Amino acid sequence: MENEKLSVRLKGLRKRRGLSLQKVGDLVGVSKNSVYKWESGQAHPNIKNLSALAKTFEVEPIFLAYGVVERKTPHDKLMKKISLLSDVEAALLIPLVEEMLSRTKNQDVIGE
Repeated sequence: MENEKLSVRLKGLRKRRGLSLQKVGDLVGVSKNSVYKWESGQAHPNIKNLSALAKTFEVEPIFLAYGVVERKTPHDKLMKKISLLSDVEAALLIPLVEEMLSRTKNQDVIGE
């Protein structure tokens, strides 16, 4: 999929998810005709719409635009998600993380 055009990547993602042109348009906030034009290569989405498409398909905008896949570790993904939390929400996670780390540390001591 990396050597394909944006239009082909977009259509492939939509088809694999079983979404109609109308549904993608509704999710992105554009008409189904706009989505059709993007998929047929008659037009290209602007930055705002490219970002909305990436969010809709749960991919990075750079993948849609250029076919570049960023390799991310679970830690990278976790940090990105955590950065979206409010301070209050993040504070709620701290005891959970501390408990997980404590269990890991205790298992390491038992296994020695």
